Amino acid sequence: MQSIKEILNICLIIAVLLSAGTSYASDSCEQTMEKVAYLESSGLDGAYNLKSSACGRWQVTQVCLDEYNEYNKTNIKLGEMFVRSTCYKVAYWYLSRRIPQMIRYYHLPDTIEGRLICYNAGIGRYVEYTRNHVTLPDETVIYLEKYRTLK
Repeated sequence: MQSIKEILNICLIIAVLLSAGTSYASDSCEQTMEKVAYLESSGLDGAYNLKSSACGRWQVTQVCLDEYNEYNKTNIKLGEMFVRSTCYKVAYWYLSRRIPQMIRYYHLPDTIEGRLICYNAGIGRYVEYTRNHVTLPDETVIYLEKYRTLK
């Protein structure tokens, strides 16, 4: 579990990143997480995606959970993603730690939009979009538009 200092540092980093793009500038960490929850599951803790097997309010997949478990030396099961606090912990880690690690590895801009692209479509799509100007999937374009319009 992260300390208060680590969480505040992450929030500060996110705030700096948010201030770079006006469409995201007013969001706090909590607002970002709630917007993502709404986009992913309409805010429903019991949401389940038959196609991807994503679970919970933040639609965590087995691949994401496996990374979380490996990095954090835990053994959380996918079924535990229906518990809001557990799902939040994994999704928050993924958005605030793991995605930024991957973005740094590929030397890409670390922006909220970039993190959202990674969360929705994967790091590979963000790499292609940024380096090769490959068009994002329609689902991701709509995801970003909805994010910007949510209050």
